[in-house]
Amino acid sequence: MVKKKSKLGDKLNLSLALSCDHKILAPVGWFKGAKKIISKALSKRTVVEINVALVSAATIKKFNHRYRHQNKITDVLSFTYLNSKKYLQGDVVICLSVARRQAHELGHSLKEELNALLVHGALHLLGHDHHTIKETKAMMKAESMILGTKRRLVS
Repeated sequence: MVKKKSKLGDKLNLSLALSCDHKILAPVGWFKGAKKIISKALSKRTVVEINVALVSAATIKKFNHRYRHQNKITDVLSFTYLNSKKYLQGDVVICLSVARRQAHELGHSLKEELNALLVHGALHLLGHDHHTIKETKAMMKAESMILGTKRRLVS
């Protein structure tokens, strides 16, 4: 497990913790850069604690089935434990094999895809969703602003 704590300016006290399933390794250097990107999504909070887990397809399918009643593999899941004006606490679970596939399909690096999935997960922690076209457009706009790039959807 890797822990990253920082006090960014006077506002944000950010704590990120990374864990990985057995035999899954995070890309070298990715997690250090993730802190900077994720802080853009959380600028209005004072204290943020996010646990990030990189997991296998089998693990994310099990979580997706248990918590969302969808018996299929997905790229990212988010679990919010606390979301108030000052505090945000939750988990972001990313399937590494899906992230690899999507990075290849979209023609960018695995680190870029992991950053995009982490931002997507963090936006879910903040209450964003994509059940309607309006919600999807708003979430994609927020992702693009944070990542500094236009995000394309994968099939």
